[in-house]
Amino acid sequence: MNQEVVISDLGTCLPASSLCPEWCDGKWMLLDYETDIGISGRMLYYTYYPVFQAAMRRPQGEIFVNPPPVTLPLNVSGRYDIHLGMHYASTARLDGPQILVRLAGDDAYATIGREQCQPKDGDFAEKSGFGIFDMAEVFWRTADLGDQDLIIAPPVDYYGTDQYFANLAYVRLVPVDDERPARFASHRSEDGPDPSPASTSDTSPSTSQQNLDLVTENRLVAYYGGPPRTRTAAIDWIDCFADTDFGLVLWGTGGDADSEVARTAIERAHEHGLQIYASVRFSGLKMDNYLPIHEIYAEYSLGSSIVTDHPEWRKLSPQGLPTNSMSLAFPEVQDFWLAEIERVLAWGFDGINIVTARCFPFVLYEDPVVQTFIDQFGEDPRSLPADDERWIHHRAQIVTDFIRRIRHLADSVGAQRGTKLGTAYHTMNSPANSLFFTIDAATWMQEGLMDHCIVHPCHSAAPGMPDPGAIEADLLAQFVSARGESPCRIYADIYPRRMPAEGYRLKALEYYAAGIDGLSLWDTHARRTRASEWSMIRRLGHREQLEQWREDTDGLFRRSTLSTLQGITTDRAYSFTDG
Repeated sequence: MNQEVVISDLGTCLPASSLCPEWCDGKWMLLDYETDIGISGRMLYYTYYPVFQAAMRRPQGEIFVNPPPVTLPLNVSGRYDIHLGMHYASTARLDGPQILVRLAGDDAYATIGREQCQPKDGDFAEKSGFGIFDMAEVFWRTADLGDQDLIIAPPVDYYGTDQYFANLAYVRLVPVDDERPARFASHRSEDGPDPSPASTSDTSPSTSQQNLDLVTENRLVAYYGGPPRTRTAAIDWIDCFADTDFGLVLWGTGGDADSEVARTAIERAHEHGLQIYASVRFSGLKMDNYLPIHEIYAEYSLGSSIVTDHPEWRKLSPQGLPTNSMSLAFPEVQDFWLAEIERVLAWGFDGINIVTARCFPFVLYEDPVVQTFIDQFGEDPRSLPADDERWIHHRAQIVTDFIRRIRHLADSVGAQRGTKLGTAYHTMNSPANSLFFTIDAATWMQEGLMDHCIVHPCHSAAPGMPDPGAIEADLLAQFVSARGESPCRIYADIYPRRMPAEGYRLKALEYYAAGIDGLSLWDTHARRTRASEWSMIRRLGHREQLEQWREDTDGLFRRSTLSTLQGITTDRAYSFTDG
């Protein structure tokens, strides 16, 4: 049996000309270190601080140069679990890219990010309270190394921009054989969900409808709210779903979304057998007359003067005060959004996602809404409690009529292509809360207006809200009951966004027990880089195997502390007491 191998001297990386014992522009810096778990060596570092600009007499504003990729010889063969040790250095960032790695035989890099948690995520002591000398070790993957080397490169930020920070301290290789099988050992091709066919370019109605149906067989939905800025980044964002249980990607199209970047993502998604929907957030209509930055944001989000030109289309409070967003009670607002949806569908997406879990409710106390209620019931809704059932249904009906228009538009665009386009909506955490905020999920499902119902936590404390805002199994079961005979699939958004792999496994088991069809991952762009957590996330479609994987989530993440750095003690009783 092979032995565990720890490679802690990264000064063996090649070419040696890309390494430097001190900070050099465009090179990796080597730092000597020792840890409290007995691992010591030289770590790779690259970072940018303004002090370096002064030290190098560099003109103000001139860019820095990232170091090139380097190769770390592993000098082993056989199957190994690969663990990566990193020094986070700063306590300011909870997550974010830390390093790019790939094996020599891989086509693309994997982005490895920070995995810290904060109090709102829950009581996860192993990922909380990091200090500036703490180290983290994360499980990356199991691989047959076959004399492959490890390629290391500086990362870009989530959206494809150089960020000038990178670190890798050591690589730990744990052998995998018949006595200790690989983590999450079963493969999709053996017992997991079958991949949906990579044939969405086939325009025959039967094939496309089959694709729409098979999306659910993968059970996992990814949500990318803010799109990347480059085609290279788009490919990276999609490639992370290779050999996973994901079947549907919701791709943000707001702000400065680029059609060519989106088309690259669509093409790549189809190569991986994924469906990909355009995602639209009504919150793009944010504005404020008193804070100019909000008006700038609104223009940036929409590329349109509708926000500043038509304050009369805002939602109104019961007191008649304007809110910061637009009301679907006005036909002009509906028409604007329908035009936006039609525009992005033309890029080639397989369907449309509306993030109705943001900027809710979509109708309030606007004059036409109030007047039609008075005409029907003879009472002014502004004098009624917010949870008056007549008033709730009256407003929800307006939104449902708009959702019917979206369904008609999607069907018309699909008919032109000879296919069927899907629809996905984020709802509140319960049917009652959804309806309270003008989202009539039961009707949308039963009328076939919504193909995918994604249940999201309700981030509101509005008076009269029927249920607390968290996702609970009993509330998910209410969606399953409200669906009736509809083929609409129901997914639960797994929260919090940051938690250990075992937390994901337990949440998935709890939610699946409610009878839902799958799981969704809000802000997948931030989760996919948290390698030890992603190793579990990517397999959450294996609902039948989750019970068996308790022990597999052990040892995916561990932390240690630097005892020395560059030969200097890190004991704060004696050293680094100057702030």
